[in-house]
Amino acid sequence: MERYQEECWKTHKAKEVDFKSIFDNLFDIAHAKALEMILIKEDKQFLIAQRKPGRCGAIVSVDVSLKKKEDRKRKREEQIVKRREKDAKDANLQQSQVIVENSSSQSRSEEEENPVAGPSDSCLTPRPMKRGRQQVLSPDLVATLDRNKVSDRAAVMVIGETLRSLGQEIQPLALNRSSIRRQRQQHRKSTSEEIRDKFDPKFPLIVHWDGKLLPDLIGTGIVDRLPVLLTGKGAWDVLDTTSSNTGRHKGACVLLEEQFGRELLQLGCRHHVLELVAGAAFSEAMGTSSAPDVLLFKRFKSSWQDIDKTTYEDSSTDDYTAKAVAEFKDEMVQMLEMAVKVKQPRDDYRELLELTIIFLGAVPPRGID
Repeated sequence: MERYQEECWKTHKAKEVDFKSIFDNLFDIAHAKALEMILIKEDKQFLIAQRKPGRCGAIVSVDVSLKKKEDRKRKREEQIVKRREKDAKDANLQQSQVIVENSSSQSRSEEEENPVAGPSDSCLTPRPMKRGRQQVLSPDLVATLDRNKVSDRAAVMVIGETLRSLGQEIQPLALNRSSIRRQRQQHRKSTSEEIRDKFDPKFPLIVHWDGKLLPDLIGTGIVDRLPVLLTGKGAWDVLDTTSSNTGRHKGACVLLEEQFGRELLQLGCRHHVLELVAGAAFSEAMGTSSAPDVLLFKRFKSSWQDIDKTTYEDSSTDDYTAKAVAEFKDEMVQMLEMAVKVKQPRDDYRELLELTIIFLGAVPPRGID
């Protein structure tokens, strides 16, 4: 019984010693990845030392590095406050002007004859520069800037450098981004009001529209835009003959006729109409293709610089073609030469006429390049 009590006492004493020894170790409740998350090297070393038996190291009452950072921050804030106060005093000093006037005209004339620098001269400050008020934009200049997509900032630089190169003073001019923007908006508004005032709905009107993919003003994407114009009273334009406009079922012309409840006169562009005719003839001769580009033309374009232009062949080199055009060749050449002399609205019209003359074996008036 005594031996059992002695063994129990020894076991109890050992557990008591172990329990007391735990008091000197760290009660670690830190994050499992604390060493990976800590960025400061000193803090990481301190945590490792604390986890060792006996908790080596201690935290002093004042963090020296933190105190230095706080002192530097406080000094920067004080310097900022002093700088702002100094700027405010300088601004007030520049705005205030000391006007020195003598009561008698005699003393003023004496000072002009014998100028003497005094303490009052040092207090005089230059009068601040006045902002220019003279407008520089005209309606034609505004239209030119808008047509060439010149921004307000770019317009300020272009107009300013142009005036300097012409020897013009720009101080009295309202030449800044905000003024240019207001002037452009004002001219656009006046132009819009002028168009509305001159609009007369009593005359026949023409509606023009055409879809086009344009860069988005906000971002870098592409958006679909549908410009619609209304003309009349001497202004006659034509419409594009794409399927979105002249389609038999869902074309814009058909939908407009349904809305008005009457038939409309369709003035199709002759250029696009002839494209349909030429496209149908090419498809009949070369076959239809679903590709966006004709490979034969792409190869011809890429090899154009290597082709000898002086060794071309006309219709007379092929027996079948020569017989087919022999009946109307002379009459056709005569008619084409007369048409070339007339001013053509488009260069591709002239090019088609000249190429036809060359194909028939004649030489156009401008020669063959």
